[in-house]
Amino acid sequence: MSNRTQIILLLLVAFLVRIFAVWPFSIHHPDEIFQYLEPAHRLTFGYGTIPWEYRYGMRSWLIPLLATPLMALGHVIAPSTLLYAKLPILLSIASGLSITWSAWTIGRRMGPVHGWIAGFVAATWFEQIFFSLHLLTETLATGCILPAAALLTCRDVSYRQWLWAGFLLGLAFILRFQYAPAIMLLLLISSVSNIRRCWLPILIGGLAALILATVVDLAMGQIPFSWIVENFRQNLILNRSANYGVDSQIAYLALIWQYWGWAAAPLFLLILPAIEKNRAIFWVAILNLAVHMVIGHKEYRFIFLTVTILIILAAIGSAELVVRFSARFNVRASYVVPALLLLWLGSSTSLAVAEPMQSRWTAFGPGMQLVRKYGAAPGSCGLALHHLRFWQTGGYSYLHRDIPTYLTGWSNADQMNRQDFLNAAAGFNGIIAPQGSISASTGYHRVECAGFEADANAANARVCLYVRPGGCNQHAAEHWSVQNVLLRHDQ
Repeated sequence: MSNRTQIILLLLVAFLVRIFAVWPFSIHHPDEIFQYLEPAHRLTFGYGTIPWEYRYGMRSWLIPLLATPLMALGHVIAPSTLLYAKLPILLSIASGLSITWSAWTIGRRMGPVHGWIAGFVAATWFEQIFFSLHLLTETLATGCILPAAALLTCRDVSYRQWLWAGFLLGLAFILRFQYAPAIMLLLLISSVSNIRRCWLPILIGGLAALILATVVDLAMGQIPFSWIVENFRQNLILNRSANYGVDSQIAYLALIWQYWGWAAAPLFLLILPAIEKNRAIFWVAILNLAVHMVIGHKEYRFIFLTVTILIILAAIGSAELVVRFSARFNVRASYVVPALLLLWLGSSTSLAVAEPMQSRWTAFGPGMQLVRKYGAAPGSCGLALHHLRFWQTGGYSYLHRDIPTYLTGWSNADQMNRQDFLNAAAGFNGIIAPQGSISASTGYHRVECAGFEADANAANARVCLYVRPGGCNQHAAEHWSVQNVLLRHDQ
């Protein structure tokens, strides 16, 4: 099989499995909706919720602007479907394909078997598929850093490759500036020996990305890169990120062990044979992990770059062991490689259907499913989320109807007694709430339920759609509108 055929086949596999997996309703983290899809929805359709990050100006508009034309295209092609919300995910799927190409390219330098195995694992590993389905900066930035690493670690790097690498790394910085130490280390290890020849094209490429970010900032009325300064001010000086949880320094190691489960120990051992010839990306992964370990607020997605590199190195390491085994026992590698591919595929599948991953594929999908049903119903004029978090149904990105939304019983700090609720009920004729929390005496009847977990805060909580006949008086519930509640809580 030629190299061209091999990479086309790997990219096709990577694309198809991601397209197949993208259709179920799910949210990995509120950021994918309210930092990226919801702003894109506001730009495309003129309405949406504004979270505190955008009110304080601590987000770049680059991703929403990239998502906007895809969202508009989806609406034009199939206006009555979810295509408008799904097409923007092509951005993260493209990052998944970029990672697959990078893994194949990096692995191929050690041999054709290494490239095939590395590319196949990047295409089919459960975490790679999962994060390709969610529009997050970690996925997009990793999809820029790894191809840059593949270009920079070539034996003979051309001027054009340095130029593209500089642009990709500059873009990765804009997408996820927290990866800056990893980016700098990659440049240092891969390019220091050619500094006289490579500094100019890398600088030009990086500046091109920064100019793009500057144009975006100016177009959206921001001082260029002021969002980075504000991000530091809010999260480091004011320590707002601590409001969302603080974990110990070794928490990431525990998370990796949790997600990789029984395969963790073998995978770490498989990395060892691949380190010697892939030192640059290995140390990038280690530094990125170390940097994030000292930051109090931790989420598994933050170390996606590290996890991706480690799994690629494990794939290359497994291929190296197969090649050594074949040479020692005079067995053709073509006999052993299919078994290794099946072993990787089986491992990925087993971890994908085990906890904690099993519930993540449809996490918070029940609320999103019900909000779509309500938004499509004629006569819908106001929706309350009762005893739910404001992001749990996907915002206007999934309601997709320009009607008021309300947040009732969300917080103990925002007191709402029964009479308050009954008074506000004139403002909405639909409620999404945990099963059993809305009594028939309120005038609402249950239409449909989704989800199976009893805990209202669980990923697949059992929630129901309740409706009443009649219209809505917006003024009756204005105090409880989602935007007003978020403003009161500075959220």
